[in-house]
Amino acid sequence: MKKRIALLLILAVFLLPLFTRRVKGDTPQVKENSDLVGVRYVLKRGDTVIDILRKSHIEKAVIDSVVKVFEENVDPKTIKVGEEIFIFTDKSFNFKKLEYRRNLADIYTIEFEENFKSKKKEIKKSVSVALIEGEVASNLYYTFKIRGERDELASTFAKVFEWQFDAYSEIQNGDRYTILVEKIFMDDKFYSYGKILYASFENRENLFEAFYYGNDSTGGYFDENGNSLSGTIMKAPLASYTRVSSKFTTKRFHPIMKKYLPHEAVDYSAPKGTVVFAAGDGIVIQKGFNAIGGRTIKIKHENGYVTEYCHLNKYAPSVKEGKFVKQGETIGFVGRTGYATGNHLHYAVSSNGKYINPLKMKFETSSFISEDAKTDYILYVDIVRSFILAAKSILNFPALSSKKDFIFKYSSPGEKNNI
Repeated sequence: MKKRIALLLILAVFLLPLFTRRVKGDTPQVKENSDLVGVRYVLKRGDTVIDILRKSHIEKAVIDSVVKVFEENVDPKTIKVGEEIFIFTDKSFNFKKLEYRRNLADIYTIEFEENFKSKKKEIKKSVSVALIEGEVASNLYYTFKIRGERDELASTFAKVFEWQFDAYSEIQNGDRYTILVEKIFMDDKFYSYGKILYASFENRENLFEAFYYGNDSTGGYFDENGNSLSGTIMKAPLASYTRVSSKFTTKRFHPIMKKYLPHEAVDYSAPKGTVVFAAGDGIVIQKGFNAIGGRTIKIKHENGYVTEYCHLNKYAPSVKEGKFVKQGETIGFVGRTGYATGNHLHYAVSSNGKYINPLKMKFETSSFISEDAKTDYILYVDIVRSFILAAKSILNFPALSSKKDFIFKYSSPGEKNNI
């Protein structure tokens, strides 16, 4: 036991640097000249670069020059509400610099010294690996929110396990989770999540584990034995949803037609504009509008399966009839077109012409670790589990004054007198 404890502590020391690893191409953060006066504008609907420059009391000739240089680098049509523009002048309101921030990663600048210069700003980028664990409180989104995490993490976590359980309706208070996830920072400010490298979910009956294995093009999530966690058809093919508003049933009172009809689909209530994915690889066999389903897409998959997506607000620009789409590819956005009383996705799945309940589908996994790679994969699983245990040891290690108590906790009772 002593050797095991020592090994874990050594492993923790060696793996700790991975919790903050720098990415090539980092550049130091540049401090603004203290002699400049900077004003921040948050773009509203209808705002233009010209409007903002005028508000900054800059001469018309200078405004014309700045706008010309700006439009050579940025298409004005791509500017969105909520993005930021910073105008820097000297104390006499002479233009010195414009900084347009699409987000933390895409920042464009125009500076004037002897002439106007435009460039994309170099951003210091770093990636850290964070361990997040705890118990579910109320629901998945609220659980992560009170920990200071974004909704994006809850959606990604749910997607990892979407073929094992429904993370939106089947979790309960007290269920436990562990996530090892990449966090991407721009100029030391949190920008987005990277990959979830490991995830686990434990309820009263089961422990689910997911290990990310492979590279960016061929990677996926597998269980400890190398079986893929991805099925051939998604049960809930949208980025997130609020609730299941109508279940699969042979008899449901239709709120618009005012009579009982079969509802051989699942309705997922979600905000307007929520991304809808292709549930599996297949060919788009229908894209069009009908009075009941509104904007509708149908996709034909292997083995006789067809999926339908109704009431869409709009289609993804790349979706066309006859086109092959990959599982997880964006095909449209949630809306309430056709016979619908609210924003939702009407999702139906048929097998050889017969509708089946998407929430009860059981498909073969889409892939698995080959026998030739199985030995390496099992070793990888052991390394990841050791890393998780080492990370937990670091995060939960008490003050040095109670170090002995910590060692007792991870030792058998018979070893206490040997410490």
